[in-house]
Amino acid sequence: MNSTKALEMLNNGRIDELKELLRDEIYQDALKKKPGAKQRYAAMKKYFGYVRTGRTCCEKPAMIVFDGKTVTSFCNAYSLVLTSEP
Repeated sequence: MNSTKALEMLNNGRIDELKELLRDEIYQDALKKKPGAKQRYAAMKKYFGYVRTGRTCCEKPAMIVFDGKTVTSFCNAYSLVLTSEP
């Protein structure tokens, strides 16, 4: 993201949207260091795009403990996914 767009979003009061874009950009930069991670992230983004419920719990992954192991959990209102991927 360029600084002009960031400044425009700040001036328009779209801070939450800017935070989300920056979080996504930082995460994508981190993915470049792991082989295959970019494809898995793209698949997860596509998964979230199928259903829009408006509920935060259905839009963001969360770390949970399941069966004694820490896993990443996410859902799109139709299904629940548990993965060992961080």
